[in-house]
Amino acid sequence: MGKTTQSKGDLLKAATGSGQPERLSLSEGRDKLFDKFYNNIRVLIATETISMVDLSRNLGLKSGSRISDLSYGRGNPSAEELIVLSRHFKCSMDDLLNKTATISFN
Repeated sequence: MGKTTQSKGDLLKAATGSGQPERLSLSEGRDKLFDKFYNNIRVLIATETISMVDLSRNLGLKSGSRISDLSYGRGNPSAEELIVLSRHFKCSMDDLLNKTATISFN
């Protein structure tokens, strides 16, 4: 992977759309929310220079494989995990859940 010119917090960009909220059932909305989160966490983790296990341990997550589990959609993040991840990646919890992370290489 090449160097990115963006900060980790800037990797999350607003998704384009009509500006009108989608009408979804609760379970459909939750599924879409977590699909975005799983994508975002994979993109943000790709910017790290340490392993997912080391990152999990450094962030104080219960399991050394928790970051890996979240990046592959195995389980949903707890509120505490969202707080820790948003602080680490310098973005809001809303950004983690509702925006789309991208990396541009220059």
